[in-house]
Amino acid sequence: LLLLASCGGGGQVEPFAPTRVLAFGDDLSTIEADGRKYTVNAFKQVTVDGVTSDDPTTLDCTRNPLWIQTAASSFGLAFDRCLGSATTASGQVLAQAGHKVADLAAQIAAVQGDALGEKDLALVMTGMNDILELYASYPTSGRDALLAEARVRGAALGAQVNELALRGPAVVVLTVPDIGLSPYALAQNSSSGDATRSALISELVAAFNNRMSVELINDGPVTILLDSRKL
Repeated sequence: LLLLASCGGGGQVEPFAPTRVLAFGDDLSTIEADGRKYTVNAFKQVTVDGVTSDDPTTLDCTRNPLWIQTAASSFGLAFDRCLGSATTASGQVLAQAGHKVADLAAQIAAVQGDALGEKDLALVMTGMNDILELYASYPTSGRDALLAEARVRGAALGAQVNELALRGPAVVVLTVPDIGLSPYALAQNSSSGDATRSALISELVAAFNNRMSVELINDGPVTILLDSRKL
């Protein structure tokens, strides 16, 4: 996922080996204290007489992993709320359902333990709830005003990611997925009688993502921007 080149030592390349992973964002990166996630939660599998089946009484948070879990496991790290087979928690889930860009600073401030540093990997994906909030004010607020506000919030996210990176961690930030293609958005076309509603949501997402991406600093701290459409 990350390969960091050192500036000295004759151009040596040193693999990045974080000792802690931190997840920031919204519903798409949230694991609750009991291991539940805002996706399809899987049951624990049990094998009886050679037959493997689901135990409908016990959740298994390691199955159907979120993107943050996949990223963490690639470094041998595990989150406190879903240890799996790990014996020690090396990650914290600060993401919370319903949170928006404006909540990111408080999430970062809530990190427990050592101060943020170069051995930390920070995973960030937020903005979905900002898009939904903006869309909810349409058509009271016009299209142009909403797109402008989406850009403002995208810029605010980029600025906060920059500030986070300057504190030492390597940062991976994902764009907001195109929720204009979601069942919710498509249903809005029918329920509102306006076939352009889902397209508007997609425009808001694009405006947000584009403005966030151009805000990111591209030298010094390591920040990797991933397009969620390609994951």
